[in-house]
Amino acid sequence: MSKIRKETQSQRINIENHSYWSQIRMQILDRSAYNELILKNYSFYRIIEKELKDKLDKEQSPLIFKNRKLRSTILEDDIIQIGLENIAESIILPGKVEIHNFYEALGVLYSIEDISLLNIMFKKDLDLNKSISQQKLNFFDNLNHNVSQNWTTVTQLIEEYCDSYEKTKQLIEKSNDTFRFYNKLLNTDLFLQEAF
Repeated sequence: MSKIRKETQSQRINIENHSYWSQIRMQILDRSAYNELILKNYSFYRIIEKELKDKLDKEQSPLIFKNRKLRSTILEDDIIQIGLENIAESIILPGKVEIHNFYEALGVLYSIEDISLLNIMFKKDLDLNKSISQQKLNFFDNLNHNVSQNWTTVTQLIEEYCDSYEKTKQLIEKSNDTFRFYNKLLNTDLFLQEAF
């Protein structure tokens, strides 16, 4: 796991340094930007979880999705509450992440759980931001309930199945692809200010 962490760290840091997170830390993220962040997370998890479901076979899929509540489902509820479900369906994504085998799927899974841990880091600051804490959306609250279990599952799967240099290499490359895709999405201007 230390090799994976080391070789994906720079991509993860790029995400952590995004202006969304600095605004959250300083408790100056306004509701418009927060809603945009929810939309971007929804778009990310929806396309990633669909790709995982489409590409994994019947034996592999339960390993990934057992006891896992889909993040896109949680976020879809929030999108509906915000009243932006029509806009969410029309967002143009900056590419996609394609999965070709189980080891790449584990790389994607590693990234999405690491991104979830990053979101959790800023939950306390979001709660202290009065303009946002009143909104009562579910995404950040729900992450708190299952992120630890999900992370344990991911690390166990990686340790069990990635038992060679080539398998680990495929995982790392796809993990970095996933981090890059998420970062591109964070930097995509949705031009939705008037909707908020």
